[in-house]
Amino acid sequence: MFLHTLGLKTDGMITCHIHSKKRSVEGIAQTVDERGLVIRGMLEEQKMRTEEIVIKHINSFNPVVSHYNLKHTPNRRFLPPDLTIKYMWQDFCNLQKISYDLYRRIFEKQNIGFKKPSQDECAQCLKHKVHIIRQCDASSCKICCQFENHKKSYTEARQHYENDSNQEVMQDEKVYAVDMQKVLLLPKMSTKESFFVSRLVVFNETFASLHKDGNICVMWHEAIRGRSATDVASAYYNVIKNSDNVTKKFTFWVDNCSAQNKNWTLYSAFATFVNCEWGPEEITLKYFEPGHSFMAADSVHGRISTEMKKHPNIYDFEQLLKIIEQSSKKTKCLPINNFDFFLFEDGSKQRKSNNIPLLEKIKLAQFRKGCRHLFYKECHNETVFQEVEFLKKKVDLKFPIHPFVEPLGLNSEKRETMLKKLVPSFKDERKKLFWQFLPSYDNSKDLCVVSEA
Repeated sequence: MFLHTLGLKTDGMITCHIHSKKRSVEGIAQTVDERGLVIRGMLEEQKMRTEEIVIKHINSFNPVVSHYNLKHTPNRRFLPPDLTIKYMWQDFCNLQKISYDLYRRIFEKQNIGFKKPSQDECAQCLKHKVHIIRQCDASSCKICCQFENHKKSYTEARQHYENDSNQEVMQDEKVYAVDMQKVLLLPKMSTKESFFVSRLVVFNETFASLHKDGNICVMWHEAIRGRSATDVASAYYNVIKNSDNVTKKFTFWVDNCSAQNKNWTLYSAFATFVNCEWGPEEITLKYFEPGHSFMAADSVHGRISTEMKKHPNIYDFEQLLKIIEQSSKKTKCLPINNFDFFLFEDGSKQRKSNNIPLLEKIKLAQFRKGCRHLFYKECHNETVFQEVEFLKKKVDLKFPIHPFVEPLGLNSEKRETMLKKLVPSFKDERKKLFWQFLPSYDNSKDLCVVSEA
């Protein structure tokens, strides 16, 4: 057929057919089309090269990690909300022409968002929404039973929070909702250069009063200290220490973030506070259920964000403090420096052999004057506290004598970059002084890139 029908002069086609059958499976020839392999290889190589260049360009805008909830968004990074993919693509086209669709596809693979990280959705509720599509026996289904317990917990927590908000408290008691605001970066500028420079991370630990006492924003930045457990404990210390002498009881409503509000270092610090001469008689921590922690502090943060949008340029720390206080008449800033931070240590015993409860089970923790014990509840509706001696016997509850004499310091390379690329554009010479005298060290970490454990 090959020789007569197709008019071939040799039997080379038959030879190729026989060789292909030897490589076949169940008589089906397994041949590979080798046409255009060189061209396709060149195109793939060019595509990979282009993708690398685009990723490098995206990272030049310095997307930052969320310091609010690293547990649920460990790989998610964020860019300023006033930036867009179109603007980034247009900037890239000044270097190399590329289609917008290709740039966007590469961008979407990087897991980057254009807004400040919002409060996490409840993973357990989402899991249950998917699960209830299937028909199951709710009484014996493990997922359904877990959800019912979860629902009961967040309903109880919300009810107690509402009760604390609505009921009148004694003159010697204060109740706060406490949360750290999402990423704040300085300077905030509308110029193109600011997007390519790693900027100063500012921390705002907000104490929002549930009554008429006013809101307190404890403010510091990464050149002073970071966001470790001992740093957050120092923020609580400054609020308690700066309160009037009348207040004897403090209640803090917080989320379940282990790095900030639920750790043995913070518990050890609270045991120290209540046992100091100047300390209150009682400190109580009340926890929301994970994923259901909307509180008064979130409203304060919303007003701050709205006020910041009215100012396209924020040049230094002092200006930011004024803007935050302008956001509400009830909000006051409490800026703290390195002398206001203390090295609080974890003085707890090992849990296994001392009946120490799991942190994740604690819904309410309390510390009382003249006592080294932790009083806790595993359910908000429990009427009786459980009690445990959680501190090691050798732990002395005297307040730490030596504060941090030297600030943490900004990364030297980061500071020099800001001084060269951002600060010269400031019209007000007084704004430049803050950056020129900012402490810096070569070994300091850039908190825009590196998240603390």
